[in-house]
Parts: sequence; C-alpha cells; structure tokens
Amino acid sequence: MMVRNKATRKIMLWISLFCLLPALLALVGCGTLQVDIEPELETVNGETATSAPTPTPDDPVVTAVVNPTIELADGQTEDSEAQIVETIEPVEPEFSADVTAEPGAKTDDSVPIYPLKVAYVKNENAWIWTEDGGSAPLTGQGGVEDVRLSDDGQWVVFWRGSNLWVVDSDGTDERNLTTQRDFAGIEISDEWAPYVNSINPYQIAWQPDTHQLYFNTSPQSDGPGLLLNDDLWVVDVASGQLSPVLPPGEGGNFYFSPDGLQLAVVTPGRIDLMDPDGGNRREGLSHTPVVTYSEFQYYATLSWAPDSSYFLAAIPPADPMAGDYQPTSIWSKNIDERPARLLGNLTALPGTTSFSPDLSHVAYQFGEGITHGPDSPPPGLAIAEIGPDGLGESLVYSQEADSLAEWSADNISFIYTPAGLATSLRNIGTLAGDPLALGDLQSAIATANWVGENHVLFQQKNGIAWDILLAQPGGQTRLVDSVEGSPTATDFSGTPQDFAG
Repeated sequence: MMVRNKATRKIMLWISLFCLLPALLALVGCGTLQVDIEPELETVNGETATSAPTPTPDDPVVTAVVNPTIELADGQTEDSEAQIVETIEPVEPEFSADVTAEPGAKTDDSVPIYPLKVAYVKNENAWIWTEDGGSAPLTGQGGVEDVRLSDDGQWVVFWRGSNLWVVDSDGTDERNLTTQRDFAGIEISDEWAPYVNSINPYQIAWQPDTHQLYFNTSPQSDGPGLLLNDDLWVVDVASGQLSPVLPPGEGGNFYFSPDGLQLAVVTPGRIDLMDPDGGNRREGLSHTPVVTYSEFQYYATLSWAPDSSYFLAAIPPADPMAGDYQPTSIWSKNIDERPARLLGNLTALPGTTSFSPDLSHVAYQFGEGITHGPDSPPPGLAIAEIGPDGLGESLVYSQEADSLAEWSADNISFIYTPAGLATSLRNIGTLAGDPLALGDLQSAIATANWVGENHVLFQQKNGIAWDILLAQPGGQTRLVDSVEGSPTATDFSGTPQDFAG
C-alpha cells in the first residue's frame, strides 16, 4: 500500500502499539543471530508458534478460528466476538486451477520490460535517475513531498502541499491533478468539521499498465489523529480528467489485482471485490473489527496471486491485548462467488506477516508479544509454507529479528533486521542459504526495496547525507544520488539492464 509519508507515520503509531517491545530492544545490546533453519519453533510458556495442521483427505481438522465469519460444515455461517473453535471438514483446494482468466488478463509472456527509472525527492523537488542518463531534476518550484512513477516510467506523480501534481519523466508538462475545489462537496462530520483545513489524497495506486491513477482521501487537521473518508477517485493522468468512483463511506483502502481487472477494497472488518469502475461489487471476506486502542481503525492488508485469481489476507485477533499467543488467521479468497477459506493460524505478532510474491510462503515474527516487560526477549522470525491444503509447518529462520520487510520477486529472499541493531533493514535472508549483510555494516540503512529478483534500492547514511544506492547483494553497487538531511522519498519502475530480458 502506498500512502503519503505523513499519513504513514500516523499509521505507524498504531503499529508500534503491537511492536513496542521489538522497537525498545533494538536500542539495547545485540543478540546472537541464528541463521540455520530449524525443524520447528520452540515452545514458549507452553505455546508453540506453529501453524494449523495441514488437512488430510481422511481426517477433519480442528482449528482455532479468531472471529472472522466462516462457512461451517453444514453450510451455515457464524460470527463471534470471542475466540471460537470449529471442526472444519477438509475441502478441495481453492487455488484457482478451475478459474479461467478473463479476456485482457496479462500473462508472464505479455508483461513488457521497461528501462529502470528511479524517482526521488531532493531539495524539495522531484528528480529522476536512469541507468543511461544519470540524475536530473524534473521540477524547480520546490514543495515536493513524495513521488510515484507510472509502470512504464513516463509519468511522475508527486504531492505538493495538499494536492497531487504530475510531470513527464523528461521534465515537461508539469501540472496539478487535484485542487481543493475538487473535494469541496465532501461532507465532514460535525465533530471534526471545525478542525479540518484540507482534504488530501491519501493512498494512491496506478491501475497496472495504464495511466489511470486511483486514490482515496483523508481530511487534514492541525490536531492529532487520522481520519479517512473511505472514498475512491480516479484521474486519467494524460488528460487530467478526474472522476469519483465510490462516494465517502463506500470505498476504503484498495489493492489492484496484477491484471488490473479487479479491485479489493478494504474497510474495518470487511474486504470487498469489485471492478475498477466500482461495479460488480461482492463480499470477499468479513471479520470482527480489530481493536487498536486509538482513533485509528484497523484496515487489513492483502496480497494478490500473480495470476489475479485469488488473494491472501492475514487477520489479527480482534483484541490483540486481551491475552498472549492469540493466533493470526490466514484466509484465501478466490475472485468467484465461493466463500473465503481459512488456511490456518499462526502465532504471529499482529501486523508482522509478509507473503512471498507467489504466495507460496509467509514470513512472520513470533514471540512473547506486547504484554510483557522490557526484559522479555526480542521476537524471532519464522517461515511457513503455503500449499493447496493450507499452511505447512513453521520453521525458525532467526531467533531474534526486530523487523521484516518485503520478499524478492524470485520468492527466495527477504529483507529483515537482526535484533539489537539501531539501524533498520540490514540483512537479506534467503530460503537457499545464509543471510547477506546489506550495505556498509558501520552505516545506518533505510528504505530498502527489491527491484526485480536480485537488486535492492536502499539508502545509506554518509556523513550529513543519505546515499541512494542500487545494489546486487554480494555484487555491484551503484550510486543513484546523495540527498542531505533525512532519508528521502523514492520510487522506481522498470528493470535493471544487467538482467533485462
């Protein structure tokens, strides 16, 4: 999910509620990193951080289900505010073998390859870097806060103040895409209206392989708190045509399928599927809203399968602070009318799950949670395989890991932070061997993202500046640019030349 930086920091305040212990421990002594994959998670206080058993053709599975609405064996449904246990009969695998892709769906052979471009903010202006041309500024008026590149690298969208702007990647045709007049008709509750000073685009995403930019909005005020309108808009970046898709209260956070033909729209307690124009809406998954102990409401995150036929979602317990070792449930939802299917449960710390791009594995943090004192050990990092019949056994990758980031496109490697380090995102773990250090071990690391299968775009502290680097782990590192001050906003599109094609 891509949101502007200020809003992201507000969301991270809630995430820190669940991950307070790891954050504190990152500031103290360093533990020993264990890199060998072991056969199972260790037992902690009598609870084992393992997934639900894999169903077999002959035996029913008794699974702890945490609050989501499920389909029982007799076809009825049940929704509970408390933890329930149901006997779920084995079901046939749902993983899209019987789903025919709709006309227009992309295949691996039809995905175009574009040259790599990196957009970033420097001196409050948008800049672009290409492998052949190096770095160049795109704007000169200042005020740029964040950047987003279209899939083909032609357009760079950026925030300036409360509005979205766009510029061609050759530096021409700079113009605004939204103004406050566009949102003048949005109604704000009487409680918040006196404090709201603007309506800002919040989450933005390109419809894959198009120049259609979708976004929702957030009222901004001078006080604390995060308000969301749960709406949906689309703007044709080439023409500037802005259109509402869903009114306030009917949209939410959203995720495009890779083929661009489906939208998953998320609201607290629910995920719906629909066409990009808002039509053909149907329920994907419902669950009891998650308590956050703040004004911020929990919006589930999800990951689409590469063929766009289904998505996976990790749903935390409804009240993560109600007790220790409450499981996070992993759900699969096909784009057809079949109900969502429970794949199993993980004793994951809330909000720490990360699916591989092909949805064959899930990595997550496990540990004693947020109800223990500062002397509790840091969380560990575990990985479970996902098969047609559900979750496989969880294996420990590291006994101590402070954070977990994204997987590489080849589904083998992932970025994580060993415990006890004050810098973030510094190790690359792999299913095939020992981890590799990312960057200079003596320097702080920030904002690391995979570029394709075997490159990482990250920022590394260098005196008073941050170097933006493109690296092959264990291989060549190229300098994109250096930016003074804090780590800057970056985005990229395309494929590095050394493995294009």
